[in-house]
Amino acid sequence: MNSGNMNQKKTRIVYEILHMEKIVASVSATGNARIYNEQFMPYDLYLEEEMAENDIDTMMNNLINFYHWCASRVLSLDRKYAKELLNSIGASQAVTDKDRANISLSYHCVSLTDVFWVRA
Repeated sequence: MNSGNMNQKKTRIVYEILHMEKIVASVSATGNARIYNEQFMPYDLYLEEEMAENDIDTMMNNLINFYHWCASRVLSLDRKYAKELLNSIGASQAVTDKDRANISLSYHCVSLTDVFWVRA
């Protein structure tokens, strides 16, 4: 697969943030965001819709904020047996928000503390 096809595939990925079964927002892999139901948004996730969809700063901020929110949903490494659990599922003990977000996205960002989750 050449790099042009890989970039096209990446731009097609859209993550939907759900509150139970209700879609509240979506974020594409390029940082374009759409908010469907602001009153059900997670309080610690800030996304900004850009009408022109060409503002690189807004799109980067959306991705950074989304990855940070996902990363915050991963079991923290200071918890008892956290490293063993991550090793058992083959996940690295990620350091960056993006790495931790990818771990979280692998299980749809599900958490026992709230009703939010993500689907691609």
